[in-house]
Amino acid sequence: MYRALLVGTLALLATASACGGDSAPSTSAPAGTATPGSGATAGSTQPARLSPAELGDAIFGRASEAIQKLVKLLDGRPAAAQVRPRVAELKEATVQELVKLGRQYETLNASDRALVDARVTTAYTQAANTDWYKAFAQTTTYYTTDDPELDKQIRSFNIITQYAFFELLKSQDPAEAQRLGIK
Repeated sequence: MYRALLVGTLALLATASACGGDSAPSTSAPAGTATPGSGATAGSTQPARLSPAELGDAIFGRASEAIQKLVKLLDGRPAAAQVRPRVAELKEATVQELVKLGRQYETLNASDRALVDARVTTAYTQAANTDWYKAFAQTTTYYTTDDPELDKQIRSFNIITQYAFFELLKSQDPAEAQRLGIK
């Protein structure tokens, strides 16, 4: 199911990226931030308990925030050696946030998971029409020949939400799932 979700999302993005538009999807508060009525406090190490809709929005929110930061980081096409460590730091910070959200996802029943999946897929579809996502698509070609490893790292942001969907991560990158303690 998760692989079909990802493949469908990527296909929709490829199709939708040819369309115009510049509306940005909304994002929720960062992980570890209290939400009204959640009982969590700001600065918590675990994200506040979220409803399925909020969780889907938060998962996409982390991904979109990371991609937008990546676009800014790569603005002006800086030297690979200059940005490589910063790209790695951004990715790892985002991965850690998504894993925390993924732990909440793992506790959901099938119908709530389907709602989360739908929210993430819809948000990605809408993002394909935004200026920031189009800019991200352009950045994926910057270092293809000069630094293939950095290029791979940059391109990996396109599927970074897999870190919140453990079954998908385990099937697509078992070593990474193991590194993160995902069983």
